[in-house]
Amino acid sequence: TSFDFRGLRDIEDPAGRAAKGAVLGLPELFTVRSFIMASRRVEAFLKQYAPELPSLSEERERLDPLKREGDILIPAITDNGELNDGRFPKLRRIRSDIHETRGEIEKRMNAMVHSTTLEKALQEKVFTTRNDRYVLLVKSTMRNRVRGTGLDVSASGATLFIEPEEIQPLNNRLIGLNFDLQIETSRIMRELSQEIGNGAAGLIENLTILAGLDMLCGAARFSAAIRASAPELSDEPVMRLYGARHPLLYLMHGDALVPNHLILAASYTGLIISGANTGGKTLLLKTAALSALMLR
Repeated sequence: TSFDFRGLRDIEDPAGRAAKGAVLGLPELFTVRSFIMASRRVEAFLKQYAPELPSLSEERERLDPLKREGDILIPAITDNGELNDGRFPKLRRIRSDIHETRGEIEKRMNAMVHSTTLEKALQEKVFTTRNDRYVLLVKSTMRNRVRGTGLDVSASGATLFIEPEEIQPLNNRLIGLNFDLQIETSRIMRELSQEIGNGAAGLIENLTILAGLDMLCGAARFSAAIRASAPELSDEPVMRLYGARHPLLYLMHGDALVPNHLILAASYTGLIISGANTGGKTLLLKTAALSALMLR
């Protein structure tokens, strides 16, 4: 049993920009959502195991539950990182209209490309889009066989991309709906960004706490992997290492690595380390230095 840090990301930049009035993009909103969910999981874990983790009581008390931000942001975005239709009725209605309109257009376009009337006029029995408008691929020599507006021409000049006349109203409707979708999406993202900006202080404070907890967990896992011991601190400037091994080499070679005893500055001011090349002199110095750094 340990902390669940899934979704923990550095959200200081987006939270800080939101606090200044910036509108965050959907990926950034999703990142903050994941961070809030990670905060809640860690807070629940700290509460559940409070008796077993007395040394983390300060972190538990400081951690912001981010209730308002979470209650708004978590249901607003799906686990796939999309705006949730179920949370925004207008957005759902617009998306439904777009789906319905596109389906009607493609149904009619399919009928055209497979019709015997246009068979000889079409360069290919497919349709495509130009400038977000559905078009047919028409032979330039058969231009007069298709009623509609030419929107583009191929590099060779052999193919014209023509928007059929009967499709124009539907194309116009689809473009208008997509414009409405952009407006509604921007409105939602602006509101969600404002909520993040209002809670930026709590978010950034949680980031500091969670980053510290993540470091502690990493140190604990590393400590277990190298069979480390908790050091005893001394008021005297003395280092005593018993059975010390270089931590990274221990991860590579395990107990095959030869341990060393080393005592520094007990009753002398200098220590000479001698021996043959590849005898472990530098390794001993690095082991002592790393032990001091890990202690700090």
